[in-house]
Amino acid sequence: MNRPLVDRPLVRNAGDAKQVERAGEKETRRHEREAADLTAVMSTPAGRRFIWRLMRTANPGVQFTPDARYQDFLLGNANVATWLEADIERVCPALYDLMRQEARKRTETDYVD
Repeated sequence: MNRPLVDRPLVRNAGDAKQVERAGEKETRRHEREAADLTAVMSTPAGRRFIWRLMRTANPGVQFTPDARYQDFLLGNANVATWLEADIERVCPALYDLMRQEARKRTETDYVD
């Protein structure tokens, strides 16, 4: 069974205080699980390399291009990179700093001047 990528509503009746309370609890657990997942990925060297490559590929420093469709594509990619960077900074800022240091070292050792 294929599940849609869009989350279903957590309440059927916003006037039902119990449904709203349970929805809030579910949302809190979801955020905690997502934070734990991100921390787990960022806790490994391979995970940090993958995230760095993903962010670099998404190109948060997008430049202007006169082709509107291509500009939209670039801005969408940049939005993903910005969202991911903000999430990492919020959840595990020390691991973000470590990832940047490791990337800098790789750049220094992998490329010839």
